[in-house]
Parts: sequence; C-alpha cells; structure tokens
Amino acid sequence: MAKVIRGLPALLALAITFSIPPAEAAAAAPVMTSCDNFYNAAVSDGRYRIQNNVWNDVGGTQCLRATGARFELTRSNHRKPVNGPPASYASLYKGCHYRACSAASGLPQRVDRMQRVRTDWNSSNVTSGAYNTSLDLWFDPRPNFASINAGEIMVWLNHRGGPQPAGSRMGQVRIDGTAYDLWKGVLRDSSRNISWVVVTYVRKTQVTAVAQLDLRNITRDATRRNYIKNGWYLNSVQAGFEVWQGGKGLRTNSFHVYTR
Repeated sequence: MAKVIRGLPALLALAITFSIPPAEAAAAAPVMTSCDNFYNAAVSDGRYRIQNNVWNDVGGTQCLRATGARFELTRSNHRKPVNGPPASYASLYKGCHYRACSAASGLPQRVDRMQRVRTDWNSSNVTSGAYNTSLDLWFDPRPNFASINAGEIMVWLNHRGGPQPAGSRMGQVRIDGTAYDLWKGVLRDSSRNISWVVVTYVRKTQVTAVAQLDLRNITRDATRRNYIKNGWYLNSVQAGFEVWQGGKGLRTNSFHVYTR
C-alpha cells in the first residue's frame, strides 16, 4: 500500500542476534520525539531518516520516539477499516523520499545494475490492533525523483488484524528459500493524475527480524514478471509499520541497509 506524503519535504518469531556497526555505536544518539503527522528528520549522523508519515488519518494522533536507527510508536489511536488503505507508515529509510535524502546512501541504483542491497532489521510487535511490519522499496525512471515514484515493492514480514495488500493475489513464489504470497495492484492519486504499480511479497512464515535479506533478488523476481522495469532506479529502502488500528508499542530495535 503506497504512502503519499503531502507537503514533505508507505505468530512465529525468528530469533536473530544483531551487531550494531561500529560507526553507529560510537556515540550516544540523541532522543527525538514528535507527534507531527509529517515529521521527517535525519538520524545516525544523517545515514538514515525517520518519518512519522500519518498520510491517511488527518484527525488521528501518532507519536514516535527515535534514538539513532531505532524508534517506537509511543501513541497511536487509528481506527481505519482494514479493507482500505492504512492510516500511516512510520519508518526509517535510506535514500531519497520526496525531497528528504539520507547522506552517503549508495542510492539510487539502476535496477539492471544493482550491486549490493541487503538489510538487517529487528522489530517488536504488539498483540492488539491491525498493522503490518513491512519493508518498502521505491522505484522510478528518474533517480531521486521528488514525487510519487512509478513503482513500489513491499515485503511484509508479518501482519495482524486482517489487512491485506493492495490489488490481487498472483500466486506463491520462493526467493532464497523463503516462501511468499505475491500480490500486485495499481494505485492512483486522482488529485495529481498519477498511478503506480505496487508489488507485495507476504512471508508465509511470519517473523519479526531478518538478517542480510537480499533485496536485489526480490527486485529481480519483480523485474522478471515485468512489474518493475530494468531501466528504473531504486531510490529508497524503508522499514516500518503500516497501521490501520492501534499500533502503540510497535518498535524497531535495529535497522541497517548495506549498499556497498
């Protein structure tokens, strides 16, 4: 499900031990808090950005607390129906999203020339509400395009409360030994007469953490199906929570994207 930001500048647990890269562990990070729907700020010395991104619930309240490449939803009172789009997508990201870019990201990368694009992500769920834990990759024919991109790949690690991806289920696929349900849809922003393709890989076995997940291989599967084009650019890699209902307590414990 796509997240459109207006004005800025979207079970079984796998136990994995992560190490924080030395550069990120070198100094204590400042604590950042906000209840601004479109809060977006640099973290981890600019290597990542944090966004609250309440794009579909203007009257709702969502607050987050971030420390480096970690964050928690400290307040979230959404009540959106699960048969429609989510209220928000609070997330960390590397790359450029609209006009807000992280530093030295190694992005954009052209799809047919993609080098190393892997991620470690460790998160914590809550036992109420309706949400997913999802990676979001944005693609466009133009590198660092400062608007809605032409294509989006989501990877749902887990979900609860009944939401389903945009579009229709296309079948099942196995990538690097992991089974996913594959969904495809086309979303539209009628106010700007823009549409884009969204491809969603929903893990059959739900997890709260991944290590060295190869996003290049997931992208290659989408290009083989002609959903994402080889001449497009990967502009950002995002990790967070699409929330329909509730959401307080959802947390990213660590996040790292490797592009070199």
